[in-house]
Amino acid sequence: MREYRRKLIHECVLRMRCKAQNYAWGKCGKESIVQQLLVCGDMEADDSEKFAELWMGTHPNGPSMVNDKKRGAILLTDYLEKRPEALGEKFLDTWPATEGLPFLFKVLSVGTALSIQAHPDKQLAEKLNTKFPSIYKDDNHKPELACAVTDFEALCEFRPIGQIVNFLRTVPEFRDLVSNECAEQFENRVDAADTDEDRRQALQYFYRQIMHCEPSLVKEKLHKLCVRLAEKKNATDLER
Repeated sequence: MREYRRKLIHECVLRMRCKAQNYAWGKCGKESIVQQLLVCGDMEADDSEKFAELWMGTHPNGPSMVNDKKRGAILLTDYLEKRPEALGEKFLDTWPATEGLPFLFKVLSVGTALSIQAHPDKQLAEKLNTKFPSIYKDDNHKPELACAVTDFEALCEFRPIGQIVNFLRTVPEFRDLVSNECAEQFENRVDAADTDEDRRQALQYFYRQIMHCEPSLVKEKLHKLCVRLAEKKNATDLER
């Protein structure tokens, strides 16, 4: 029985050739686990490049290949179309094999802070894909599940809106990033908000102004804030 199971597993497990993404925030060369995995898979990888993500799936921007014994290296999408049973009955009950995989498995190697991301729900994703197909490549929503295999820090969601207003009133370098008109309008909208939707729209307005701030101004005010806090006596835990 054990020999039979070993044989079955050997026949079902196929070597994959996966796509690496060389984003600027990745780690360089051999420091990146993504580059190491590529080399382990007998793929070429330039030591001078940055390797950020290794994609395993059927996404059109980085589809995986599998080594099929009969047909050689083929797209994972084509393999699953020919061998839908590889996905299992439960999967096929809810998702057609002809559409590939509804998820994308990634290995990340993070060297610096990632870009700000906002993932739409399914309904919004369908609208965005229809309206901007060159930007939103598919109509799937983008929920994410992350598992840290080394020490990793992430910032998720926003601080309570009351804290943001308080920082706007007490941290001059933060307030300087937007106009007085913007700051006052944000404060007034938060004070007058009766519902979560009112607060969401107020935050959306303020966040848009922050994100359109000139990078040079952000750098200047951040440096000024760091200098001020370094010289401050009896700093709070947050200020430290």
